[in-house]
Amino acid sequence: MKPFGNTLAGLVNLAISRSTTPTSWRTMLGAGLVPCVLQIALLTTIPCSFSWLHSKGSLLKSRSEANKLYSELSESQYNSLLELQDREDGTPQKLPKEIICRMALVALFLVIFGQLSGFSAVLFYTVDIAHTSGLGDGEDSTGLFLLSEAVFLANFLGVLISLLLIERVGRRKLMLSSQIGSILSLALIVLAIFLVDSMAMKQDPWPAVVNKKCLVDSCSACVTQPNCGFCSFDTSLGTDGFCVDGNTTSSVMGRCEVSGGVYCSSHCHSNQNWLLVTGMLLFVVYFSIGLAPVPFVVTAEIFPQYLRDGFTSLSISLYYTVTALVTLAFGALYPVIGMKYVFIMFCRLHF
Repeated sequence: MKPFGNTLAGLVNLAISRSTTPTSWRTMLGAGLVPCVLQIALLTTIPCSFSWLHSKGSLLKSRSEANKLYSELSESQYNSLLELQDREDGTPQKLPKEIICRMALVALFLVIFGQLSGFSAVLFYTVDIAHTSGLGDGEDSTGLFLLSEAVFLANFLGVLISLLLIERVGRRKLMLSSQIGSILSLALIVLAIFLVDSMAMKQDPWPAVVNKKCLVDSCSACVTQPNCGFCSFDTSLGTDGFCVDGNTTSSVMGRCEVSGGVYCSSHCHSNQNWLLVTGMLLFVVYFSIGLAPVPFVVTAEIFPQYLRDGFTSLSISLYYTVTALVTLAFGALYPVIGMKYVFIMFCRLHF
């Protein structure tokens, strides 16, 4: 449901972005209140957890809530849902601590391993990556919203594929195919950024750059620096250029424009931009097929009922913790070492 919600929210934001009013971002933010109010209204109709009620000793209420979900249940069906048939007294069989620790390591490792691929960085830094790909030129942000929506749709498509295949091919094969596809997609992203960064002159015609942060040798590193922009020239060998100091609209003293160059502080113009976008979308699809859903499916399957709730909560908490750490690390690293080296790091963590 989360990928579907992201896709729907992206469509709404894309429609709102067509408005040229300066307060359109407030409309996008306010639109988020609609599903929140709807969710609160629907929560009042949801039955209580019959498993939790049974664990607290409310047996009659537990049975009543179970009947709301599954209509009329027989005693054996009810006990099967609660996994109470393991002992004659109706209590579940306890597992040894060694087995529980082994199961916990497998479940938690799968969650951590998946997030170290950098999926959250691609999802939350789509705009920054789009600048490198050349989308979002000028004041028109339609290209940025279209790319964001394409990422959400790719995520949704990957989840749908996972639903169709997970029972047919099994968890392990789906996880391995997702990992291999994610590695190849990350390699494609790195290759695309390297090709974009090939637009660089060996010698800067203005070596006395005022802003020392602009002393970089690649376009992707240049556009991430404050008060810097890439000055590009169309030559017989293709598009070349160099990094120069300036603001968001022009270089300092118009040095780039006077020399016949095109100054841009937000993105890189390159014929390889389509390769970067393709790599991003393929990565999102492959990740959503296995690395995203399988860890939670495995967690729900390997633990018995009396442990499932706690370890599922722990897995979800760990998932969002690692997601936050990876996202913050990406935002801090790519302006310093360059976007391609961050993706190389993500690719290396997959092996």
